[in-house]
Amino acid sequence: DPALNKCSQKCTNVVGGNPGYTCFCEPGYFLIDPFNCQDIDECADPNLNNCDNVNGECTNLPGGYSCSCKGGYAGNGVMCTQLDATSLDCPDADEHQIDVNLDHGGVLTVTPSAVGTLCTLTEVRTNA
Repeated sequence: DPALNKCSQKCTNVVGGNPGYTCFCEPGYFLIDPFNCQDIDECADPNLNNCDNVNGECTNLPGGYSCSCKGGYAGNGVMCTQLDATSLDCPDADEHQIDVNLDHGGVLTVTPSAVGTLCTLTEVRTNA
């Protein structure tokens, strides 16, 4: 019962213990004192995330992280490849449309023609 303990996330009963329970954290968090959990910044340590450390960017999220590609690159954030002016190689693409951030602030929307082939330019939007 959360009203009977001071844990910020989870607890387990300890028979005969004082206070009778031990706190622990959800994945992606760590205990900062006996009761409170804090988010782990997986982006602060490249060993804690699998983002492309050259052409990708890591964004810390509560309990985890997400990867994306830098402007001018496409991919899933774990593997990013440089864009061509009119097409790009989509080795990890599926049949779904993907948006790619460009250095000049626009978004390149591409539709993969087939897995492992070239994607074709379908639209360019600016973020203005």
